[in-house]
Formats: sequence, structure tokens, C-alpha cells
Amino acid sequence: MERDVPYLRADLNAFGQGYVELGRVAPHTAERLAELLRRGLAFLGAAPAKEGEPT
Repeated sequence: MERDVPYLRADLNAFGQGYVELGRVAPHTAERLAELLRRGLAFLGAAPAKEGEPT
């Protein structure tokens, strides 16, 4: 993944909550990540967020 997401980093916000910053990624990589997230949500039985809704 290092080649596909070269600017990836993990950090904590001021409240101690973790987050992952993807940085710049190629469109193909973004599509692959989106598909993996969709499959993960479907596997967990979670309803996908509608466009424009916060996640």
C-alpha cells in the first residue's frame, strides 16, 4: 500500500481520537478504497450513507 497511498499517516486529534489521513491518492486507488469500504459496510450489515450525509 505504500506505493498506492504515499502520504498516508495516522495521528490523534486534540480529544485523543485517532484518525487516518490519506493525503493525495490516484483516482484508481480512491475507487479501490471506496469499494473496500462499501464491502466492509455490507458485510457488517450497515446501511451505506446517502450522498451528502455525514459519516
